Order: sequence, then structure tokens, then C-alpha cells
Amino acid sequence: MFKAISLDATGTLFRVHGSVGQIYGEAARNKGWESVFNTKEECDLLTSSFKDVWIYMNNKYPNYGLGSGINSDIWWEKAVKKTFSKIEMKDIPYNSDLHHKRIKELLDEGTFKYIVKYWEDNITDCWDLLDDTVESLELFKSKNIKLAIISNFHEQLHQIISNFNIEHYFDVIATSYEYGCEKPCEEIFYKTYKNMGIINNEDNTVHIKEKFNQCIHVGDHLLKDCEGAKNVGLKAGYLRKSDDYTVINDNKIIVVTSLKDILKSCEI
Repeated sequence: MFKAISLDATGTLFRVHGSVGQIYGEAARNKGWESVFNTKEECDLLTSSFKDVWIYMNNKYPNYGLGSGINSDIWWEKAVKKTFSKIEMKDIPYNSDLHHKRIKELLDEGTFKYIVKYWEDNITDCWDLLDDTVESLELFKSKNIKLAIISNFHEQLHQIISNFNIEHYFDVIATSYEYGCEKPCEEIFYKTYKNMGIINNEDNTVHIKEKFNQCIHVGDHLLKDCEGAKNVGLKAGYLRKSDDYTVINDNKIIVVTSLKDILKSCEI
């Protein structure tokens, strides 16, 4: 029987409702931009732009700006502004003077602050709990398994988890922003499992290995979740989505399509 299970958050417990572009478009329309970002095509452009910006922001300001002189709110404001600035708008030549003027008009300070806050104030509209999340958490708790979240996320994760009314299942909720390190960094795993009471400062490497052999971390990212877990000696579980056809040849990674199947696949 596992003593503890740690879980990733986004893509493992919950997911974005629809797409980032749809939510940004909805926020923009609520702000009064009726003439732009009101079609699926324009929202898809926002989503595509956001994916590029996400990579850029994580490279330039890792861990939501921690250690870079900005906080997570400013990080998101920058990300929102860049996301909108990069897209083309209907009947306006991209990167033209008119384009820059229109973006400047739209993206005043109050506007992108509003869009960031929109996510905070409309959690139910922005996030969906995955279908089997509650059933799986109930199953784990019925087996007296300690549970934790380990997520490359910022402080708002607590608000999201509370909104879904699942915080009581977890002994520890660890965000990379609050713990000061991101997966696959070993430190965030060690800190979380210490806070769960699975390991302690007196444990030597042999003791930690023995204890971690009775625990598993599950997520949907091969590097951040699975390799991160393996590097510290935890068992690793990969949650495969229905549209994920990644070939995994590592027999040390347990592949499941539902969280509750972690128990079945490990024959415990």
C-alpha cells in the first residue's frame, strides 16, 4: 500500500475551461471590446499567442517572476499584455502603426489588470474539475493514503482548490512560487514529503529511498513530473490524456488514463 501520493494540479486535477483564448476573449468583451476577439478564430489566435508568450515568460521570468524582481500579479499582467500585442486583428495590418495604436488603446493598465483579476473572480468559469478527480481522491483517502499537490503554480492555486471544495483531501498543497523552486527540481519534492511527515531531517539517503519507494508522484508532464519524481526516488505515474499519443518506453513510469487506476496498476 502506498503511504503517500503527490499529484500535479493543472491537467491532473483540473483544466482550463475551453481555452485561454476563449477566457481572454470573454474578459475583453466584458471590458467593452465588442468589435474584436469575439469569434472563435480570434480566440484561437489568442490561445496560440499565449502559448508562445508562456514559453517566453517562463524563460525570462521563471517561477512567475520569483527572484526576478516582480511578483506573480505583475508576471501575469506582462503575459496578458504580450499575448494581446502579438496577435493580428481583423482588417488591421499586423505590426502596422494602426495595429500598435489599437493595441495601445486596448491595453491600458486598467485593462490588463482587469483581465488578470477576471481569472481570480471567475474561477468557476475559468477552470473545470476533471471528471474522476473527486472519485479518485475519495478512493485514496479511504485507503488512509496521505495526499499532496506539487504544482508549478502561484498562490492562486489555493483559491482554485478551495473553490472546487477539495482542499480537505490534501495534507499539503505545495506551489512552486511559495516553495521557491519548480519541478523537476528535487527540493520541491523533498520539502513536500517532509511537510507530509513521510521523511524528516534525521533520515539518511537509505531511509529516504526506502520511504520514497512506498510513495508515488503522478502528473501529466514527463520531465517535470515523472523525471522529477524518479530523480528523488519516488515512483512515477504519468496521466495520459485521451489525445496524448506519446510513446513511453520507460518501464519505471506507470502510465494510466485515470487517477484511480494508480492503485490498480500497482497491485496494492
